[in-house]
Amino acid sequence: SNTSSAKRKTPDRALDESEDIQPLDEPDPKKQTTKKEKKGAVKLNKRVRVPRYAIHTRSEIDVMEDGYKWRKYGQKAVKDSPFPRSYYRCTNQTCPVRKRVERKAGDAGLVVTTYEGTHSHLSPVTEAATV
Repeated sequence: SNTSSAKRKTPDRALDESEDIQPLDEPDPKKQTTKKEKKGAVKLNKRVRVPRYAIHTRSEIDVMEDGYKWRKYGQKAVKDSPFPRSYYRCTNQTCPVRKRVERKAGDAGLVVTTYEGTHSHLSPVTEAATV
């Protein structure tokens, strides 16, 4: 096992394996990046914010019917509140929407439902009405 075999020139090869070849799609590591390029790179790394909105409803029941099907995936105690917060996600496999449901600490009759994201499909109620 000869360690210098990678640098050995062979007649059937056009290039020496020790030459530095950069793929076209990757930036040259030796090239200095400009401030403009660095600024652009920072923008690419920022998280895209998903739309979030909260609905306050006066109700005796926690989960209101909103036309979509939800699967509960968690519940936890909320600091300074006697009521837990429940977490749901839309049952459609391609849909990224989640919702949180909790009662207001100061007003037990008020239910706060917070939706995160936008549905990527029609609601099952709308689909049933159009068929």
